[in-house]
Amino acid sequence: MTAPYQGWVEIDLDALDHNLRVLQGKAGPASIAAVVKANAYGHGALAIARAALRAGAQRVCTYNLDEASELRSLGFSGPILVLGSIFPSDAARAVELDVALTISEPPSADAVAREALRRHTTTAVHVKVEAGLNRLGLPAADALRFVEQVRATPGLELEGFYTHFPSADGPIPQSDPADTEIRFDRFLSLARQVNAPIQHAANTAALLRFPHMALDMVRVGIGLYGL
Repeated sequence: MTAPYQGWVEIDLDALDHNLRVLQGKAGPASIAAVVKANAYGHGALAIARAALRAGAQRVCTYNLDEASELRSLGFSGPILVLGSIFPSDAARAVELDVALTISEPPSADAVAREALRRHTTTAVHVKVEAGLNRLGLPAADALRFVEQVRATPGLELEGFYTHFPSADGPIPQSDPADTEIRFDRFLSLARQVNAPIQHAANTAALLRFPHMALDMVRVGIGLYGL
């Protein structure tokens, strides 16, 4: 029987540093949130998260609490935003991890608030509005109502309001830039009403194709790795 294939991958953190700084230059005053979901797209979440903060990113993003928990268990103490939804049963762990949460459901908000109050702290919340991706987020009217609920709930602090475009990275002309512009204008109209401290909409593709969409923060994922 032959031995299983083995591989060795070397990650050039100097290249990542360069990529992040280039993207920061395009983002202008907007901060960079380095997306390290799925083990930093296979590159090693802890090493990438630390390198990203050294290069100037202000926070990292994971998809779920499990990924955030793993980073914390490995000693990462920097700011983390969880992009995926959480369940009420996750509340205790979420507050203990000291991460910002994307919350879209009142039961989850209430559970996190109760746990935060029990621990005499507050938890930062980001509310996501749906912009056509149909993966996670609230319709516009529901998002505005939910924002008011978050603001009125002790233990929660509205830190961010955001969206994610469905086709900003599509090939031209198949992906009509006007479509993304329309979605951005709709989001911006809502964001102005909400006036959250951090408004964010752009991923790497949106930043490169529509730099005016950088707003307060840009979520950079595959762009960190040169794609």
